[in-house]
Amino acid sequence: MNGDGKSKNDLNHIERPIRRLLSVLGDKPLSEYTRQDAHKFKDWLYDETDQALNKSPLSTSSVKRSMDSVNSAFNLANQEHSLKLDNPFAGLRYRKQEPKERPAIPVEHIAHIQRLCREIDDGMRWLIALISDTGLRLGEAAGLERSHVNLSADVPHVIIEETDNRRFKLN
Repeated sequence: MNGDGKSKNDLNHIERPIRRLLSVLGDKPLSEYTRQDAHKFKDWLYDETDQALNKSPLSTSSVKRSMDSVNSAFNLANQEHSLKLDNPFAGLRYRKQEPKERPAIPVEHIAHIQRLCREIDDGMRWLIALISDTGLRLGEAAGLERSHVNLSADVPHVIIEETDNRRFKLN
């Protein structure tokens, strides 16, 4: 219902948690989902590996994102069909989780990659070099427009801002 204009990837982020929920809890009327079901599904997201659903245990941020999709779908169906149900997926508490430390890529590896990028000298390699120099995400770097790159300033820089073709990922 709200999928018009969304990319296939965006739709998958919304639909995947629903498919998983149906696999774990079963497809039943909304009125039959309970708070215990919500906790069972949340715990499954945290703890279970499921080869059939291509799922490994998720981090708290991923569990929250999945539960947000389920919560929104429940609310939409509840509202559209005037069911007046309490949403068992709303207001759940989540585990506190320390962020995972990611080791830095050794500087010599970055220098080697940048050397290869200069040797091959095409658009893809310049994109990789830009990412390695700036720490930009792929979508941020690939979505840059000419007006965002200022190489003639005293300090050459790129301007990162939302555009019609690129939205920000905030964390």
